Amino acid sequence: MKNKSNSSRTIVNLIGIPFLLTCIFLGDDSIITIPVFSILVFIIMILSTVEWNSLTETQYKHIKNLNFVSICGLFLTLYNFKSTSFVAIVIVIHLLIGSLMSTICVTKKPLKTLSNSIFGVVFIGVCIGSLVLVRNLDIGLNITYMMFISIWTCDTFAFFFGKKYGRKKLSPSLSPNKTWFGAMSGTIGSMFIVLIFYTFIPISNFNILDYIVFGLIFGVLGQIGDLLESSFKRERNIKDTSNILQGHGGLLDRFDSLSFASPVLYLYLLLRYIV
Repeated sequence: MKNKSNSSRTIVNLIGIPFLLTCIFLGDDSIITIPVFSILVFIIMILSTVEWNSLTETQYKHIKNLNFVSICGLFLTLYNFKSTSFVAIVIVIHLLIGSLMSTICVTKKPLKTLSNSIFGVVFIGVCIGSLVLVRNLDIGLNITYMMFISIWTCDTFAFFFGKKYGRKKLSPSLSPNKTWFGAMSGTIGSMFIVLIFYTFIPISNFNILDYIVFGLIFGVLGQIGDLLESSFKRERNIKDTSNILQGHGGLLDRFDSLSFASPVLYLYLLLRYIV
């Protein structure tokens, strides 16, 4: 069984990573005039919503449907308007309609149902959806590559060095295999990647301090996102949010780190260079 799982992971890596890197390269203004990257992000958001409804044990079809509609609304808002004002409008509308549905339709645990719905819409619709905003910046190609590769490196360093040398557990109740040494190693790995980009593929008007901030965003916030999702799965006593990625779990399992790093990265860029 273990050999089969390892084989599945290898196949997913061999196919998935080149495919994802190609979609990042093509972006939304590619030679084939199709918004390849945004379509990919939209598919990820929809499938992640399916996983979220399952993870939170959402039983009411009205709330499930509302989650999907709001996720679609947030994607279209981010893709077409690229405005945080419109994002706020969609979230407020979701809150109002969700509150009405919870009052009328939800007979058990309305507070939990509504809270899960709102958090899921923000977590998936805004945080994962922000990948579209980052990639569509003028500097989007290099900085998106840097983010993905840094977070992958962080995961690899944290796993390898934490397993080999880690002793003190980071959060035993949430993820018993993660250690403080692994977390620090992961952050160092992220910093190593951003410094490689700074040295060999520098972006105009970015200085060394900016790259250090990038490394901290990817290395620290990425791991916090991973731990948060681990806490959700621990509450449900499950290992993965789904088995859609054989050997790698679900899409929420793969994009939990990016979902925290991407919106913070975009806000930093917005405040530092655009405003």
